[in-house]
Amino acid sequence: MSKSFLKSSVILFIGTMTANAGAYFFHLALGRILTPAEYSTLGALLSIYIILATPLGSVENTAAKIISQKKEDSNILAGKIALTNQYLNKISLISLFIYFLCIGLIYHYFNFTSFIGLTILGFGLLFMFKLSWNRGVMQGLFDFNWLSISFASEGLVKLFFGILLGLLFLRADIAIISLVLALLVAFCLSIFYLKQKFSTNKISKDIKIDYIKLIKESLRMIVGILGVSFFLSIDVLMAKKYLSAYDAGLYTALSTLGKIVYFAPLSIATALFPYISQENKLALRLKLLKKALIMVCGVVVIALIFYFIWPKLIFTILFGEKYVFSWVLLGLIGLSLGVVGIVQLIVNYLLARKGWLFAIALGFSAIIQFFAYTFFHQNVSQMVHVTLVCSGIMLLLISLALFKTEKI
Repeated sequence: MSKSFLKSSVILFIGTMTANAGAYFFHLALGRILTPAEYSTLGALLSIYIILATPLGSVENTAAKIISQKKEDSNILAGKIALTNQYLNKISLISLFIYFLCIGLIYHYFNFTSFIGLTILGFGLLFMFKLSWNRGVMQGLFDFNWLSISFASEGLVKLFFGILLGLLFLRADIAIISLVLALLVAFCLSIFYLKQKFSTNKISKDIKIDYIKLIKESLRMIVGILGVSFFLSIDVLMAKKYLSAYDAGLYTALSTLGKIVYFAPLSIATALFPYISQENKLALRLKLLKKALIMVCGVVVIALIFYFIWPKLIFTILFGEKYVFSWVLLGLIGLSLGVVGIVQLIVNYLLARKGWLFAIALGFSAIIQFFAYTFFHQNVSQMVHVTLVCSGIMLLLISLALFKTEKI
């Protein structure tokens, strides 16, 4: 299993790194194209997307966990997938309706100047749920080749159209169209995958789905993913709320580069999830977790070496001179997000098991972070230091949840 996990991690690492490269060149290109004020708007829109994507991640993890634990006839599995997709169509429409009810509150609270970008993001909800479910099927079937292709295509399409729209319109709320287009392309590829994988998608009357179990697992996944997603998005939103437009742009640039340290080892946490889901022996689970932790820490340390030694060079090359005054804080924000990368691995481990202790840990972490930004937001430096302290608290709390859950 260890060799299989390593192979899966490498395959998924290639796909996710391609996606992340596309996402970050998207960020960096638009950071050069847009003004700092427009770039802070782009960062806020992407943070809203991260929050919207929270239930989508729960759908993916739930599908992966359930499918990895059961070996069923392909026709039965195809029927269950098709039946679930029918329900997801309804959930998508309901989510879109709720989102548009809340759009006015989002607009005013975070000081947006246009409804265009927020509206465009909302329409992505029409197919994002089904994309997440289809990706969860790939993950649950350990088909990491297709999962990598799905992630890579999303990143590359977003990069191409993001730069094109940014150059043409010089507006963040128009450039965000590229994100929805990228998700649509990835969704179409996932449909193609399912048609190639299964010979039928007919729904037999005999097919039954335990929706109580599905809902319970989905709730666990939502809470787990929301806890980490909140950390990754609330800082940029609070920067937009409390800092000047220029300083908010500086913080957004810092946070963007910092998230590279988080996303670089994310494939390891993603690959670990289905292996832990199907493993019943504690010793083997902890052995896999130990190997995964070593791999994640290795990637984080390598990234931080660059961030602490050459921060000014990295900032100047990637963002140009208009953000250069923030370079001294790059190492600290990178360390903060690297710690969150370790937290994500432990969260994925706990989500693959049972229990709710992780939710308590993440809940306390979110409350602490929210109030920390509320009271300490005088400048970019102060907000970076708050992010670092909160990431350490988050790691401590989630580690305690791990020790208690597994009785280590």
